[in-house]
Formats: sequence, structure tokens, C-alpha cells
Amino acid sequence: MNATEHRLSYYPLEGRVESLLAENCSASTWQPSGYDRELYLDNCERIVRMAVEWVNKEGAVIDPVTGEEWNQTTSRFVSSAAILISFGRCQEYLDIVCRSMAYCCRRLRDGTARDMSPDFWMRELMTADQCLEGIAPPDLQAAWRDDLRAVDGERSYQCVDPAHGEKLKELHNWVVYSSAGEGMRELAGLGPSDDRFLWGADFFNVYMEPQLEHMTEYGMYRDPGDPITYDITTRLQFCASLAYGLDTPLRPTLEELERRGALTALLFTSTDGYAPYGGRSSQFQFQEAILSAIFELEAQGYKDSNPRLAGAFKAQAHRCGRVTQRWLMEMTPPRHLKNGFDPDTRHGIDGYGQYSVYSLLCSSFYGLAALFADESISESVPPSGHSGYVFELKDAFHKIFASCGDTYVEIDTSADPHYDATGIGRLLFAGTPVEMVLGMPFSAHPQYSFASGEKATDEPAALAPKWTTETGTLSLASLGTPDLTYELEILTESPEAVAFAIHYQHAPSASQVDETLTLRPGALDVVASVTVNHTSTEHLTYMIPIIVTDGSSQSHVVLTDGLLSVEYLGFHWSVRWGPEQAKGSLSDQTVANRNGCYRLLELDFGKNAAGFSIINQ
Repeated sequence: MNATEHRLSYYPLEGRVESLLAENCSASTWQPSGYDRELYLDNCERIVRMAVEWVNKEGAVIDPVTGEEWNQTTSRFVSSAAILISFGRCQEYLDIVCRSMAYCCRRLRDGTARDMSPDFWMRELMTADQCLEGIAPPDLQAAWRDDLRAVDGERSYQCVDPAHGEKLKELHNWVVYSSAGEGMRELAGLGPSDDRFLWGADFFNVYMEPQLEHMTEYGMYRDPGDPITYDITTRLQFCASLAYGLDTPLRPTLEELERRGALTALLFTSTDGYAPYGGRSSQFQFQEAILSAIFELEAQGYKDSNPRLAGAFKAQAHRCGRVTQRWLMEMTPPRHLKNGFDPDTRHGIDGYGQYSVYSLLCSSFYGLAALFADESISESVPPSGHSGYVFELKDAFHKIFASCGDTYVEIDTSADPHYDATGIGRLLFAGTPVEMVLGMPFSAHPQYSFASGEKATDEPAALAPKWTTETGTLSLASLGTPDLTYELEILTESPEAVAFAIHYQHAPSASQVDETLTLRPGALDVVASVTVNHTSTEHLTYMIPIIVTDGSSQSHVVLTDGLLSVEYLGFHWSVRWGPEQAKGSLSDQTVANRNGCYRLLELDFGKNAAGFSIINQ
């Protein structure tokens, strides 16, 4: 049995979603959203109508912040606009879109796109070509199809191994994108008439088979560092080819992996529809667009065999479409990242996450969601928001997710220090802003940028304890594997309460951290204790980030004995603790993450165990 067969022999969450759906099928408070594919098209159109102003006379899309064409930007504009045109929108842009399409296809053929991440282009261009069939002028479409037929992927793309050796296993998400594009090229028949180069289904099979080594038993894709974004975006690519009918011997395996991955994602997506934080390319709007497309595809797949599950995927797809509208539809200009900073500040972006390329990636994925949407499928109650559950992704992605009613928690048990911190990194209450309590933790050395004047924390920060040892002070937020290990103990799972304990061990300091979390609708209760060499630590504090601003809106914070109250964007929440057990102090320093700027509340429990509640009011 090879590694892939071994991973496919057991799915740890088998039957879990179906069981939760059976428990909450009569949820009395749930109502259908009333949305349809127009939601995705509205999101897409807002971006495209802005981006059309960035197209130059050659057809290139010029980033309004950097003043240059940025890698995959133009191909993503083409696919986004072509999808809208196929649905009867933005038809006045047809000439511009055809110009940009021809520009991309010509550059892909002649090799001048070689340094512009061309591996990502083909799937976008094939989507555009399909959508413009019968709409674009026939002579123009014929010309760009001639260009596409001549593209030799192993000469044009960057992440390839023409020797087809061991290097194939070292390639990651880029090659899945290019394989998906080649799969769609096969379906259109846009390749050479002879075998002078590898293309289409043959390319897909050669390059995708080694990628199975990067898939987990949960159906998730592992890019280096386990960033959540590169799980969902990579799976969507190969699923697109399969959805359009690509014939490949890998289909049964890929379909089973996607079945698992989509069920896992249905549980790890928040009640409102937010994708998890974690690693590179986090907190961009395109993450939720990816999930909308994945969930729409899954709804199609279960339409006849399991209408209840199909409806749950449909409802969650709509949630993922609605939740980004705060930034896409209600802010001017639209924000491609989940904060209110002006895009010119580049606050929170990775070095490659420029405004044009990731705005148009968002519109491209919402466009796919619109293409995949089957409007005959009715929404039904999804698991999050009406169930109580907790599960872990231990060996890969190092996450714990828990949901109870409108309360949702994401925990990183061994964070990538370049982006995140260990501990409770996300606490959301449905219907409130993602950054209101905490949308993601804080890296001390983030590999993403901040607006001028904003800065990182001195040490990693999350909702997490600090304690003294014989040699100094330790913070859970700064620890990770292999020194830090843990065990999860599930205590209660119900729609009324979810309780679980995490038992961390840090071998170098002989420390054990025992943390018990209880989620209730509208509240999180935390109890934590620390021992060092089996003796209670001399000094235990607990750190809680408190929102100051998302770059646009400000909070109002009041600290008194045993209570910190926050008003933010018309919402109110509080931290409550026993004033006789701990003293609270609020730092003067403001620290930043991708979502905005925060101050740190330190609850000093001394020799006592820590205990507090965070309550949505």
C-alpha cells in the first residue's frame, strides 16, 4: 500500500457532518439567506468595473498602487470580465476584454510572460475562452486560440520538470494551477495535432500524480508551511478541471480527496462564512470566494444523492459570498484585504499580494462560484451556527476548531512564527466584525507589510498565557513543535455548550499548560493553569488583544476592576474576571496584524489559576 492509498484508507471525520446535520435539521431560528448566484456576480462586477480603468492600450492591467503590471493580474481580469459578459453584465467592456485576452495569449505563446507567473494563466484564459464562445468576434477568438494551441507548458511555465524525475514531488501549488489549466485546454482541444510537446490531459496526469503525496487523510493539500489558503485554492483548481469533465485515471482519487476536503472545510469555515486564518496569503477576500466556488460544486454533487447535504453546502457558499461585501461593496475603494486601511498603505499584504492581482483573484473565484451555482438547489441548515462540535488537525495544519451556536474558535497549536502565534488565534461571534475580538494572532516578525507608523509586537501574541520558570518568562504564543506538544480532551459537544481541554507540554522548561475552553452561544469561558516541574508557576498572566482600529473605524474601551468593555462599530463585547483573583492592565503600545491595530490586556493572576469570560453583548 503506497502513501496515498494509506491516507485514503481512513477519513477521521467520516459521517461527522451528516450526523450534525441530522441533529440540527429542525433548527427553529434558521432561515434561508435569499441569495443566489447574483451575489457572486455583484461581488465580481464591483471589482471588474474598477479594474477596467487600469487596462492600458496594449491590454495589460496596470496596478494602481505599484504602477506596473503585476504577474497574474491581466489573465484574472480577463476571466472575471468574461464570466460577467457571459451572464449579460458588463457587455460594454467586450472590446477591452478581447484586447486583454489576445494580449495574454500572445505573451503566453511567445514566452514574454515567462517572468509573470504564467503557471497561473492557462486556467483563467481557458475559462475566459469558454465564456466568450459565440460572443467574441470569431476572427479574434480564432487568433487567440491559435496562440493557445502553440503554448508549450514545459517551456513556458516556471514550475516544471521536463525530465519527469524526483523533482516532480518538490513542486507545489503552482503546478496544480498549471495542470488545471492544461486539463481545461484538453477539454477545448487547444493543443498541437502531434506529440511535439506535453500538454492537456497528459500534462495533467504527469504533474498531478506526484501532488497526491501532499494530500492528507482529511483531503487537504499541504503547501510548505501548511498555509490554509493554499489548501483551498489548490483543491479548487483540480476540481475545476474535473467539474468540466476531464478524463483522467486520477479522477477517482481526486474526487475522494475533494469529498473529504470539502466536508472538512464545511466544519472549519466559521458561522458567518469566514475562511480560517493561517500562514501565507491570509485574510484576503479571495479566500471566501474560493470556498463559495468549492461549496457550490459540492452542492451540485450531492443534489440527487443527499439533498440535505447539498443544501448545507449551498447555504455556506452564500455565507462566504455575503461576508466579504463589507469590504467589497461598502467601502470605496473596495478592500482586497480584511481591514479598512487605504490600499495605498499596503497594510497587511504579503509581498506578492498587490491590490490588482488579489482583487482580481477574488473576482475570478466569485466568477467560478457563479458558473458552478445550480439555482435549483435550495439552502438547508449548515452545521456551523446550529450545532456544537470540536475537531483537530493535528499532524498537519496544527489546528483546533470549535463551534457552538454563534461562537467560533480557531486555535493554532504550533504556529508559523512568520505569520501567526500559538494559542487561541481567533474568536468570532456570528454577525460581528471579524476583527472585533480577534480575527488572527500577532507575529513578532511578520512576513507581511504594515502601514507607515504601525509595528509588530515585541513577541508573538494571541489569546494565550505567560508564566515564569526557573530561567525566565515563557509565552505559549511563542512556542511550537517539536518542543511543544499537546493532547486534546473533548468534554462536551452540544448546541448549548462545547467544552474541551488542551494539555500542552513544553519539554525544555518542564512546563505543562492545562487550558479548558467552554463555548456557549455568545460567550467563551477560559480556565488555565501552569505547572513547572509539577509545581504551580510562581506567576501566571493571560494576554488578550483588544481592538483599537481596523484602519478606518475606532473602538472605545473602558477598563475597570474585573471588567473591560469595548464598543466597536455599534457592537459591544466585554472581558470579565474576578477582581480578587487578577489585576488587569492595558498596554499603551499599539501593535498590528493584518486586520488592524490592537492593545494588549494583561490579566495578572499571580499564583492563581487564570479564569475569565469573553462575552458578546
